[in-house]
Parts: sequence; C-alpha cells; structure tokens
Amino acid sequence: MGLVSVLRGHEKEVWTAAFDSSGRRVFSGGVDGAVRSWDWSAGTNRVLDRHDGEVVGLAVSRDGRRLASAATDGTIRVADTGGETKPVVLRGHERVVWSAEFSPDGRRLATGGQDGTVRIWPVSGRGEPLVLRGHQNMVWSVAFSPDGRWVAGTGHDGTARIWRTDVVAPPMTVDGFAATVESVEFSPEGPLLATAHGDGTVRLWRCTACEPIDDLLTRVDRRFAGE
Repeated sequence: MGLVSVLRGHEKEVWTAAFDSSGRRVFSGGVDGAVRSWDWSAGTNRVLDRHDGEVVGLAVSRDGRRLASAATDGTIRVADTGGETKPVVLRGHERVVWSAEFSPDGRRLATGGQDGTVRIWPVSGRGEPLVLRGHQNMVWSVAFSPDGRWVAGTGHDGTARIWRTDVVAPPMTVDGFAATVESVEFSPEGPLLATAHGDGTVRLWRCTACEPIDDLLTRVDRRFAGE
C-alpha cells in the first residue's frame, strides 16, 4: 500500500474526514472549526464552512450535494458542497453533537449528541426535529436503515437502540454488551447491523423488525400459516 497524497491546510488536529460518492472530493474537519473541501488529486482545498467549536463528525449525502458537520458548539451545519448557497444551521442539541447521517433519500438528517438524544431533522431546516429519547448517556453514533424507516443510535450507556423514523415511540433496545457501543452501521440489505465496542469486539446482530416491509409481512404470514 503506497501513500497517494498528504493534504495540508488545517491549523490543528483533524478529527474526521469523508469522501463523496464519486471519490473525487474529500471533506475534513477538526480542532480549528473549519470544514474543508479538497480536490485530493490536485492537493487544493477551500474552506466550505466554519464552526465556533471543534468539528467531530461529517456526513455526505448520497448525491454529494450536501455535507453535514457536527461539532462541539452544539450545532449541525448543512453546507452546499458547491458553495453556492448559505449553510443551514440546526440547533437544539445540548452541548456536543457527535455524529450525523443523511437518510437514503437525502431529505432528513439524523444526529446524536451528548444530551442523550437522537434527532431527525428536515435538511431544509424548515420544521422541528423529531426528538428520540431512551439513551441514558451520550450518543456517539447514528445510522439509518437502507429504506429510511428506522434509525439506530449507540453510545456510552452500552446499548443499541432502534426507533421508527416517522413517529415518537419507545425504541427497541439491545443491551447486555457490558461495554460502550462506539458505532453502529446497517448492512445494505437492512436487517443485519454491526456494532463496535469498547471491549475490543465487533458484533453482528439481526433486527427482524428492520427487514423490508414485504419480507416482514411474508415472514408473519408464514408464521401464522404454521410454516
């Protein structure tokens, strides 16, 4: 494995970086509060946006048109990656926002923060977020299911929780890990999740309720039919 490029421009430590779907651009953020967009092949960059605190999480929409940055200033900023429109600033979390992820259709943004909530925002910034509660401590990671019907959150309390994304309802909870849950990700097919833990393990588990609705209904029909 060979080094391709070293990208310099941030003034202090860089905490997070993400490619867009084309692989041509890299976005980064860190202690200096700057969100940078890089043409990595040319080694050039520009400041796309700037927070008043450290940038600790980034998410790129599937179409590459929007970049969400999460920061210690308690805000999420959604920037136009082309730099043509003013960023949308989302406020509501108390203290640090650790993570963000776009829904598959790019219309919503899930975030997790130190206040123990998962929030689902309209990317436009118009309207209030859906506030999902259940974690007893900070939420470090969030993930949408491939169909956008579910969102998972994990964090310091050693649990993984899964909510519907269209209503406020109690989450499904998976616990007993005896370790913090650093991150979570859905498989492309949906019902399989991977969680990373503070005890040095990665765990794979199945969320039957998270299956595509047609598959779930087929499973229910078979169960009632005694198959």
